[in-house]
This record gives sequence, structure tokens and C-alpha cells, in this order.
Amino acid sequence: MQLALPRKMCRTRKNRIVKLIQEVGDRANLVKGIQNPSPFEVIITDFTWIYYNQGKQRAVLIAYEDYAGKMIYGYALGLSPNTELALKSWRKTRETLKGLGARLEGCIVHQDQDSVFTGYDYVRQMVIDDNVSLSYARKGTPGENAAKESFISHFKVENRDIFLKVKTFEELKRIVEGRINYYNEKRRHQTLGYLTS
Repeated sequence: MQLALPRKMCRTRKNRIVKLIQEVGDRANLVKGIQNPSPFEVIITDFTWIYYNQGKQRAVLIAYEDYAGKMIYGYALGLSPNTELALKSWRKTRETLKGLGARLEGCIVHQDQDSVFTGYDYVRQMVIDDNVSLSYARKGTPGENAAKESFISHFKVENRDIFLKVKTFEELKRIVEGRINYYNEKRRHQTLGYLTS
């Protein structure tokens, strides 16, 4: 005797934040109309995979960067992209900004619509606790976060060989810290007239 099993898939409920972002469409991108933002006005973020140990292992980097000044204010390295890692990176960013005398209130943080940046804990921390405005690129439009994509591309290409030689995650953390310090303090940026950030 065989029992028939129902062939029903459970649907996951769509996050209300994602629903709202999709409903407002282009208006979720608060950065779109800003021509020349001032330092501390717009901060951009995203995550990327960094391959190490001859490409056998990978880690994720989430970094917050000043759109105008190209400085990385905070970053975190982990084994998977998640809200906890994004918030760890944000806490470092927040401390750096406070140390520089910048106000969080009114600051725009721009990112894509990945679940890392649309979860309830992330949005609550950013909007309610830290009083920043969140801005989102439309899905599938990396051009709407082109400045961050540029950082990611340059950072990975310029450091690829170094990362591939790294054997352990702990060693990778040290190398990434050194490379971000170089990016912030010594690397010349074309968008800044070949000055350092």
C-alpha cells in the first residue's frame, strides 16, 4: 500500500522591507539625483567574495566607503555574507565617523537589495538606532552602485596574487587590513585627481 504525499511547496513570505523597496521602485535610490556629494553625505556598501589559498577557499568582505572621499570607513571579513557581518562592518564605520566628527543623522547609506542589507535587524539598526537614510539600487543594476563596484573590482584585481598566496583565514584578515590601510592612506584615486583619500 502506498500513501500519496502532497506535492506542495511551502512559499517563503516576502520580507516587508523588500516589498516596500520594490513598491517605491526608483524612488528607493536616494543617491540618483545627487551630483557632487560632500564627504560624509553618501556612504556606499556592498559585499564581495575574496578567494585565497590558491583559490581553494573564500571569504566575504563587506566595506563601507565614502562616495566623495573614497575612504573605507569600516569593513568586516567573514565566511558568509549575512546581516551580522554587515552590522559588524557598520559598527566600525560608525566609530570611525564619530571619531572624525561626522554626524550620522541625515547620512545616506546606499547598497543593493541583497538580503544582507534588507533584513529587519539591519534596517532597524540603521534607520531607528543610527538615524541614517537607506538608499537601494534596483535589482540587477550594478551601475546604480558603480562607485562601490569600482572599489571592489580594483581591490580584487590589484590584490589577487597576494590573496591567492594566503593560506589561512587569520592571515587573510591581516593582509586585507594592510591593503585597506594602503587604499585609504597611499593609493591615488583617479576620481580624486590622483590624490590619496
